[in-house]
Amino acid sequence: MTTHTPNRSWQPTRSRTAATALLTAAVLALSACTGADDPEESTPSTSEATASATASPTTEDTAAPSPSETTEETTSAAPDATETDTNPDGDDFTTGEQSTDNFPDTDTTSTGWFPTGVRASAHDGFDRVVIDHAGSGHPGFLAEYTTEALAPGSGHPADQDAPAYLAVHPVGLAGHEEINTDAALPNGYTVTELNTSVVTGVTTHLPFEAASSYYIGLDTERAYRVFTLDNPARLVIDIATD
Repeated sequence: MTTHTPNRSWQPTRSRTAATALLTAAVLALSACTGADDPEESTPSTSEATASATASPTTEDTAAPSPSETTEETTSAAPDATETDTNPDGDDFTTGEQSTDNFPDTDTTSTGWFPTGVRASAHDGFDRVVIDHAGSGHPGFLAEYTTEALAPGSGHPADQDAPAYLAVHPVGLAGHEEINTDAALPNGYTVTELNTSVVTGVTTHLPFEAASSYYIGLDTERAYRVFTLDNPARLVIDIATD
């Protein structure tokens, strides 16, 4: 076995040792000064870290939607039956038959029309009935007075008992396969509790061969007007009360 004996021939001098100690002390002092003054190297406090993690969203995240973004939502809502009368077609009230130019042609601009709701209210000088529909465009129709309210196809009488009925027969409605039964009114749907002056009831039927019949129950035959509106789809019937 070979034994290595430490070389004791070299020993640091006293002056060299003192210089090294002074240099080490200076480096430590300089590090302490620069470490306290340099913000990039300092560790953030707990409150600073929390504030950074929970900073409020930027303006892009919280900015209110522009008018163009809200117009679609506000204009697509169905109008109330008490909406101000604008008489969009300029039609006069009459007791005679009224119809679209293309009736009974079913080749209309309407697509997917079927009834989804009924609203009615009294206005100054007339009652208004609004029958909401799914679909778009404008169907054709014939409106006339009748003494019987019979369902299309089956001929079953409506669940109303009124002295007079205004019958509205729309054409160009949805085909059987296009009707969403979850959204559609039941066939033969009748409502008699209405906030109206002379309208006593409304009965709607689902389309039968792309046509249907709606009946407005009245105390007597009165002047009326009928028109359709789109976006959303609806059939409007105004009945004169004066």
